[in-house]
Amino acid sequence: VVPSVVIRGGGLVWCGNEPPAVAALLEHLKGLGFSKMIVADLGRSPGAPLDEKPIKAAIELGLEVYAAGGVTGADMATLESLGVKGAILDLRSVLAEGE
Repeated sequence: VVPSVVIRGGGLVWCGNEPPAVAALLEHLKGLGFSKMIVADLGRSPGAPLDEKPIKAAIELGLEVYAAGGVTGADMATLESLGVKGAILDLRSVLAEGE
């Protein structure tokens, strides 16, 4: 099981009450025993600047991070330099890069 922290516009996508801070949620999930995390920026369109803050926060806690949300092959070098273990690519972006 790999939980996914979903970000849009720098904040958590959250139902119900006021969302916790991203860092607090990551710490809580680590405390529950999770060692891997998906950080998905659903507000990011392919080619837009990468929001590195939530990725860095998860890595600094010692979590193994997989990036998602608007990620393309062009982002891989940056993600690797941040310490991300992998990425979830939208199939459409993969097929478009091969054209």
